[in-house]
Amino acid sequence: RLQQGRFSEAAPLFERARLLNPREVRFAFLHGTALAGMNQFEQAVSAFHAAIKLGPNIADIYLALGQAQRKLEQFDEAQATYRKLLRLQPDNVDGYIALGSVLAEMGQFADAEAPLRRALAYARDPKVQAAIHNNLAIALENQNRHAEVLESLERAQALTPNLPGLG
Repeated sequence: RLQQGRFSEAAPLFERARLLNPREVRFAFLHGTALAGMNQFEQAVSAFHAAIKLGPNIADIYLALGQAQRKLEQFDEAQATYRKLLRLQPDNVDGYIALGSVLAEMGQFADAEAPLRRALAYARDPKVQAAIHNNLAIALENQNRHAEVLESLERAQALTPNLPGLG
């Protein structure tokens, strides 16, 4: 049900599974995922924290927790969560993108640049690289680095020449 986007049906099932299997990290994680899918971010954060207590070395939980924290505009907490994720998994492209994005949301555009560049170093998918270049262009634009903005946007276009809106 979760894979089909039927979050309202999945959430109570995973909640029951958590009660029956309180030491099983995946049920806490999946419960949080279902709650987040229903825009119940405060409850999702709680479920993700429970999952982290059970599986403190699982990077996906930190990514999901950070996303829920961002939805709640808990930007400082999200930033700290993404940094924990990157300590666990230093080559996690999504973690660097998320960290750069939350820093940009906080108006810390100069700080957002480094994780976005790091994401570019690890990203292999051209579409992901193009999206990172677009995010990087926003961070650079907010620093008035116009020549680099143009360069980043041109790289995005070169990576995905057939995508609408980039040409």
